[in-house]
Amino acid sequence: MTFPAMVVRVLIASPGDTVAERAAVEQAIYDWNAARALGAGVILMPVRWESHAVPALGPDAQTMINEQFGDVCDIVVAIFNSRVGTATPRAISGSVEEIERARDAGRPVHVWFSTAPVPRDVDLEQLSKVREFKESIEGLYGEYADIADLSFKVRQALEHDVHRLADSNKVDLVGPLARGPAAQETRASGPNARLRAMGRSGQQGEVTISITNSGTAAAEELSVAFVSSSGQELQAHGPQHADLLDGATQTWHMWLSLADTAPERVKMTWYEDGVARSLEQVVSV
Repeated sequence: MTFPAMVVRVLIASPGDTVAERAAVEQAIYDWNAARALGAGVILMPVRWESHAVPALGPDAQTMINEQFGDVCDIVVAIFNSRVGTATPRAISGSVEEIERARDAGRPVHVWFSTAPVPRDVDLEQLSKVREFKESIEGLYGEYADIADLSFKVRQALEHDVHRLADSNKVDLVGPLARGPAAQETRASGPNARLRAMGRSGQQGEVTISITNSGTAAAEELSVAFVSSSGQELQAHGPQHADLLDGATQTWHMWLSLADTAPERVKMTWYEDGVARSLEQVVSV
């Protein structure tokens, strides 16, 4: 069944060494749509040069990208790892040019830089340009440790942008995203999700972590990360983004070798009534 919606175009700007990051941001946008679009009356449309650029002759490739879709997108999400990208006649790279044009036009721009270790064969000149660009940014930029961290932070930023764009376009949001005194009062004093993690050991090095929502509201898009006492993140088998309803329990499993240590802490991030929340808890197995 069809429904009316405000469509918001999100340009994903990044150089060639961030393929995994671009895919993760696109998936974060699709996840937002799955959880929010129908209730809010808003659809986020990911825009990437791979899918939206059409071959055409012009002064240069970046000019054609700007004309075809870059200059009409509503939000820009930019990601940098160890490369700044290929220079254009007007900027140190195409991604930087897209950022600057969006900023000058007054559109929301979010820039994240990776804090992960750089590869041994890194292009030092490109890495230096990334650092120079980072130092030149006026305003706030973000950093991400890994793909999961980036995805969560992008979701937070988009949630913020949807409200701003709805206000500027005089669109009344509905459902969990509705604003105003009544909605704020309900959010402050209404139901809350309460998450608690419990661990237990099984046979042959199996560990099970169960997370229970004992509150009276759903924990949507729940992401879980497990960390050992040494700070090592442990891979668990279970849903990547779970909607944990009130009163429900979800389990994650992992298998430890003799060299592995059992998880000491569990990090939980989720959305509750359109608001990002997080909790870190010590567990014992």
